[in-house]
Amino acid sequence: SPRDAITAKQRSLVAPFNSALGSTCEKCGVGSYPSMTRLGIAARLGDRYRIEADIPGQDFSTSSFFSPTTTIIGDPNLGTSNRYSIGIERLPIMGDESKGVSFWDRAGLRLGASYATLPFKPTSVIAPFAKLSVNEMSISAGLGLPMNYESMFDFSVSAGVRTPSITGGAPKDFFFKMGASISLSEKWFVPLRRNDDE
Repeated sequence: SPRDAITAKQRSLVAPFNSALGSTCEKCGVGSYPSMTRLGIAARLGDRYRIEADIPGQDFSTSSFFSPTTTIIGDPNLGTSNRYSIGIERLPIMGDESKGVSFWDRAGLRLGASYATLPFKPTSVIAPFAKLSVNEMSISAGLGLPMNYESMFDFSVSAGVRTPSITGGAPKDFFFKMGASISLSEKWFVPLRRNDDE
């Protein structure tokens, strides 16, 4: 994918023994950050269910945060990154459509899974001159609970494992993430309406 050029500066703090005489020196340079290419498809199943799949990718092998010249040298510890994701969602029922519907029938549910090749290329512990690739597998789930007419409490969890391409070349990394958010969208955020005769 194409690269995006960015303007970069390297800032050095020159501090002699007497800190009151310290100064800052700046050097202008250039940088490069990879653009993202994404391909996705989504489909609606009935009134409430939605399924989606996407594949984003970036090439970090030539990226650089600072280079004093226009010749940008890539980081040997970075490479290409691709992610394959699929998910299904039951949309929550809100607003006028939620009248007469039980609480759990109004709730929204999400399930997803992804497989990724991460851009990081660490050095192998077994073979110091070999660069590893790191793969990531993860699953995620979410629950959206309507609190009132249009407000929503959203809870999400995701778990996965990052595995090096060579067994024993680097440790496995297990991760777990949890998040919660509240969206408030009720009538008290709408200005009061007054009749003209008042």
